[in-house]
Amino acid sequence: MIIQKYRQVERHKNGQIAYFCTWAEISPLSANDYPGRIEDKDGRLLIRIGFCMKFFSNRQLAWCLKYDKRGLPINGYHKAFRKDGTPIQY
Repeated sequence: MIIQKYRQVERHKNGQIAYFCTWAEISPLSANDYPGRIEDKDGRLLIRIGFCMKFFSNRQLAWCLKYDKRGLPINGYHKAFRKDGTPIQY
């Protein structure tokens, strides 16, 4: 069970977004329902949900991952780019 959601936003020195991710804190009683969970330094159980994105300082997307409701990355939603915008193929 999700207790609360919050967004993590980090910025470059020029004010542009460097990193964006949505986190959800989950109840310890339902931890087994979330295989993608992690424990932070305060002992809270967290999962990433939705999109997590990293940007270059020129606002170009560096990479993007999409996570499901259980905190697991969704196959096919990992995108990565160079600073000039050309895609990186894995």
